[in-house]
Amino acid sequence: MSPEESKMTQNVDISRYDRQVRLWGAESQHKMMNSRVLYIHVTGVTAEILKNLALAGIKATLCDTRASAEMEPHFFTPTQPEKRLKYASVAHAVQPLVEEMNPLLEGCPILEKDVSDLTEEDLKAFTVIVASQIPLEEAVRLSKLA
Repeated sequence: MSPEESKMTQNVDISRYDRQVRLWGAESQHKMMNSRVLYIHVTGVTAEILKNLALAGIKATLCDTRASAEMEPHFFTPTQPEKRLKYASVAHAVQPLVEEMNPLLEGCPILEKDVSDLTEEDLKAFTVIVASQIPLEEAVRLSKLA
C-alpha cells in the first residue's frame, strides 16, 4: 500500500467498507464517500440505486414531493400503509429508512422543491442526479443545468 493509499485508508471507515476498499482501493472509496447524489422521485428503480449506493457510502439527497400515499412498492416503502400515510411526502417516508440503513452517511437531506422549480444553484452540489418518472423536457432541462 502506497503512503497516499495509507492516508486515504485512515479517512475511510475500514471496518464498514472493507470489501469495497479491497475491491477498488481506498482512493476510490474516498472519492465515492465525497460524492453526493440527488434522487428525483424515489421509484422501484431509483430505490434500488439509492440502496446500493448508500450502502457503499455515497451520500443521498431526496427530492420527491409526491404525496406518500402515491408511493409504489419498493425497497424503502414502509410495510404498514398507516406508517406510509403519516408522512407528508415520499421523500419524508424514505428518509428515515435510508438513515437507518447507513448511519455513517450523516443524514439524508430532503430538497423540498418540485422538479420544475429546480435551479442550477440547487443542482451544483451534486456529483450525480438520478431521476425517474419525469417528463423528457424536464430531464433535458435538468441535464443542461447540471
